[in-house]
Amino acid sequence: MAAAGIDSNVVQRVHDLVMATQHDSPAATSSRGDGSLLIDIDLAILGSPPERFDRYDRDVRREYGWVSGSRYKTARAKVLAGFESRLQLYQTPDASRRRTP
Repeated sequence: MAAAGIDSNVVQRVHDLVMATQHDSPAATSSRGDGSLLIDIDLAILGSPPERFDRYDRDVRREYGWVSGSRYKTARAKVLAGFESRLQLYQTPDASRRRTP
Protein backbone atom coordinates (compact mmCIF):
# COMPACT_ATOMS: atom_id res chain seq x y z
CA MET A 1 0.00 0.00 0.00
CA ALA A 2 2.79 2.39 0.87
CA ALA A 3 4.47 1.67 -2.48
CA ALA A 4 1.18 2.60 -4.15
CA GLY A 5 1.28 5.99 -2.46
CA ILE A 6 -1.38 5.35 0.16
CA ASP A 7 -1.13 7.64 3.18
CA SER A 8 0.89 6.07 6.01
CA ASN A 9 -1.98 6.54 8.49
CA VAL A 10 -4.27 4.49 6.24
CA VAL A 11 -1.58 1.83 5.79
CA GLN A 12 -1.18 1.58 9.57
CA ARG A 13 -4.95 1.38 10.14
CA VAL A 14 -5.35 -1.44 7.60
CA HIS A 15 -2.42 -3.25 9.20
CA ASP A 16 -3.99 -2.89 12.65
CA LEU A 17 -7.34 -4.22 11.42
CA VAL A 18 -5.78 -7.24 9.76
CA MET A 19 -3.70 -8.00 12.85
CA ALA A 20 -6.81 -7.79 15.06
CA THR A 21 -8.15 -10.88 13.29
CA GLN A 22 -5.25 -13.01 14.51
CA HIS A 23 -7.20 -13.73 17.72
CA ASP A 24 -4.07 -14.67 19.63
CA SER A 25 -4.95 -12.48 22.58
CA PRO A 26 -8.17 -12.09 24.52
CA ALA A 27 -10.73 -10.08 22.62
CA ALA A 28 -8.42 -7.59 20.93
CA THR A 29 -8.96 -4.88 23.51
CA SER A 30 -7.12 -2.28 21.43
CA SER A 31 -9.76 -2.47 18.73
CA ARG A 32 -12.68 -0.11 18.65
CA GLY A 33 -15.40 0.89 16.25
CA ASP A 34 -14.66 -0.64 12.88
CA GLY A 35 -12.03 -2.90 14.49
CA SER A 36 -14.65 -4.41 16.77
CA LEU A 37 -17.01 -4.84 13.84
CA LEU A 38 -14.31 -6.57 11.77
CA ILE A 39 -13.51 -8.94 14.63
CA ASP A 40 -17.21 -9.79 14.99
CA ILE A 41 -17.51 -10.44 11.26
CA ASP A 42 -14.47 -12.71 11.42
CA LEU A 43 -15.94 -14.66 14.35
CA ALA A 44 -19.52 -14.80 13.04
CA ILE A 45 -18.98 -18.37 11.84
CA LEU A 46 -18.83 -19.49 15.48
CA GLY A 47 -22.51 -18.59 15.87
CA SER A 48 -23.58 -20.34 12.68
CA PRO A 49 -25.78 -23.44 12.52
CA PRO A 50 -23.78 -26.64 13.21
CA GLU A 51 -23.83 -27.87 9.60
CA ARG A 52 -22.44 -24.53 8.37
CA PHE A 53 -19.73 -24.51 11.02
CA ASP A 54 -18.80 -28.11 10.19
CA ARG A 55 -18.33 -27.17 6.54
CA TYR A 56 -16.17 -24.22 7.57
CA ASP A 57 -14.15 -26.45 9.89
CA ARG A 58 -13.49 -28.91 7.04
CA ASP A 59 -12.38 -26.00 4.84
CA VAL A 60 -9.95 -24.81 7.52
CA ARG A 61 -8.54 -28.33 7.80
CA ARG A 62 -7.99 -28.42 4.03
CA GLU A 63 -6.25 -25.05 4.21
CA TYR A 64 -3.85 -26.50 6.79
CA GLY A 65 -3.53 -29.86 5.05
CA TRP A 66 0.25 -29.65 5.30
CA VAL A 67 0.04 -29.85 9.12
CA SER A 68 0.09 -33.35 10.65
CA GLY A 69 -3.20 -34.63 12.05
CA SER A 70 -2.22 -34.66 15.72
CA ARG A 71 -0.50 -31.29 15.56
CA TYR A 72 -3.48 -29.76 13.77
CA LYS A 73 -6.00 -31.16 16.28
CA THR A 74 -3.98 -29.83 19.22
CA ALA A 75 -3.59 -26.37 17.71
CA ARG A 76 -7.23 -26.18 16.54
CA ALA A 77 -8.49 -27.21 19.98
CA LYS A 78 -6.33 -24.50 21.55
CA VAL A 79 -7.75 -21.84 19.22
CA LEU A 80 -11.36 -22.87 19.86
CA ALA A 81 -10.76 -23.14 23.63
CA GLY A 82 -9.38 -19.60 23.55
CA PHE A 83 -12.62 -18.33 22.06
CA GLU A 84 -14.67 -20.34 24.54
CA SER A 85 -12.75 -18.93 27.51
CA ARG A 86 -13.48 -15.31 26.65
CA LEU A 87 -15.90 -13.52 28.93
CA GLN A 88 -17.40 -11.86 25.85
CA LEU A 89 -16.81 -13.35 22.42
CA TYR A 90 -18.39 -10.63 20.30
CA GLN A 91 -17.47 -6.98 20.63
CA THR A 92 -20.49 -5.14 19.25
CA PRO A 93 -23.97 -5.19 20.82
CA ASP A 94 -25.59 -6.29 17.55
CA ALA A 95 -23.29 -9.28 17.10
CA SER A 96 -23.70 -10.27 20.75
CA ARG A 97 -27.47 -10.15 20.41
CA ARG A 98 -27.54 -12.09 17.12
CA ARG A 99 -24.84 -14.68 17.75
CA THR A 100 -24.95 -15.49 21.45
CA PRO A 101 -27.32 -18.32 22.39
